[in-house]
Amino acid sequence: MDRARLGHAGNRNLGVGPLRLLPAGAGAYRRRLPTRRSATSVRGMSASGPSLPAQRRTPRPRRVTLLALVSSAVLVASPVLATRAGTLGGSAPSRLPVPTAGSSQSARGSARASLLAALRASSHPPQPATHPSPPPSPVGVLSVAGSPYHFCSASVVDSPQGDVVLTAAHCVVGTGRDLVFVPGYDRGREPYGSWQVTAAYAAPAWLRHRDPADDFAFLRVAARDVDGRPTEVQQLTGGYRLGGPPPAAARVTVVAYAAGAGHAPLRCAPWVHWAHGYPVFDCAGYPGGTSGGPWLSVAAGRTDTIRGIIAGFHQGGCREDTSYSPTFGSTVEAVYELAARAGPPESLPPAGPSGC
Repeated sequence: MDRARLGHAGNRNLGVGPLRLLPAGAGAYRRRLPTRRSATSVRGMSASGPSLPAQRRTPRPRRVTLLALVSSAVLVASPVLATRAGTLGGSAPSRLPVPTAGSSQSARGSARASLLAALRASSHPPQPATHPSPPPSPVGVLSVAGSPYHFCSASVVDSPQGDVVLTAAHCVVGTGRDLVFVPGYDRGREPYGSWQVTAAYAAPAWLRHRDPADDFAFLRVAARDVDGRPTEVQQLTGGYRLGGPPPAAARVTVVAYAAGAGHAPLRCAPWVHWAHGYPVFDCAGYPGGTSGGPWLSVAAGRTDTIRGIIAGFHQGGCREDTSYSPTFGSTVEAVYELAARAGPPESLPPAGPSGC
C-alpha cells in the first residue's frame, strides 16, 4: 500500500454517440492517503458562532408560528453556519436577519421571507451523516490486480462501447493496466466480478503539471466472458451520464468507499457550495480511498448524472468532512470522447503530495 496512487482513500443506452455535458441547471474521489494531520493543524476552526441578542418577549397567545420556528432554527443553527463560514471561506460570519417582537404584520412577513431565503441560500447547511448503504451497480472500487485491498473509488460512465470508467487522476500511475475495477463491491462481495483496466486517459494539464483543476481520469476496461458471450461492464451495471458542475445549494448523492478491504460503500446526500474555485460538500466520514467517488444528481426521479467526483483541490480535501471536485466542463468532455472512441492512451504521472 505504499503506492503513489492511494486515494482520499443506469442507463444502458449503448447506441448513443459521444456524450455532451448537460448544463449545470439540468437534472451530478477522495484524496490521497497521507499521514493525517489533526483538523486543528490543517485549518483552525472556531467552536462557537456569533451570539444573538436576547429578544424581549411580548405577551401574546401561546401559539407556535412559522416565524417563531424559523427564528428558533436560526438561533440554533447560527454557530454551525458561522463555523463553516470561518473555516472554509476565511471570512466573518454572515449575519442572518432576526425579527423583533411587536413589529407590524408586514414587517413580520418581510423578516420571515428574509430568514427563509437566507437559510435556503446558505452555502453551509448542517452537516448530514454518512452511513453504509447498498451499492448502486455502476459504482465500485479500484484495486491492484491480485490484491484484496482497494484504494480508490470509480464508476461506469455511459459510452457507445460500454467500457469507460471514471475516477480521480491522482488514483492512477502509468498506464493503469495493473488495476482492476470491481463494480457493486460490498463487504468483500463482487457481484459483477473484476474488470481489467486496459487504458487510461487524462487532461493535458494533469499530464504536464498535475493541475488539480483537471484531477480526473477515464479508464477503459476489457470485456469479460459472461455466460459464454463477450460482455462489456456497462451491459451488466448500466452507466451514468456526464453532466456539468452542480450549482451552489444543489443537492447531490455521493457514493464512495474507504480504503482497505471488506468495506461497504458510504453514501451521503449533502448540499453543494463553492470554495477556492471548486465545488465542495461537507459530510463527515469520507476518509482515504473515497477519491473518485461520483457526485450524482437526480433528474426525472433517476439518479443517473455525474456532476463531479471526489478529487481536485488538495486531491479531494484535507479533512474527512469536507470534499472537493474538479469543475466538469469542456475538458472533461474532450477526455471522455478520447476514451470513448478508444483513442491513444496516456501514461499518467505520480500525483505527488496533496499539499495538506
